[in-house]
Amino acid sequence: MKPTGTKRLKGKSDMLLSTFAFNFNLCRYTTVVEAGAVPLLVLCVQEPELSLKRIAASSLSDIAKHTPEMAQAVVDAGAVAYLAGAYTHPLFRST
Repeated sequence: MKPTGTKRLKGKSDMLLSTFAFNFNLCRYTTVVEAGAVPLLVLCVQEPELSLKRIAASSLSDIAKHTPEMAQAVVDAGAVAYLAGAYTHPLFRST
């Protein structure tokens, strides 16, 4: 069964919306990296406050997943050792 015109339009609009969202996020994260926020987020991951640690780790993860260059920026900032330590902490995953 062939998709109707409405279904084809919905599929195309979903694809365009998804592409727009990805490009918007990529632009937003590029701005964050260029502003020099990655080292500050690494400092936040080192803080004892668990909620701050979680938010910073999530932000670094979101930045790193977009492009190899952004992933390298996260690595270059020294985040990997702190993220590994945070993710293995028993309280980090609970609650």
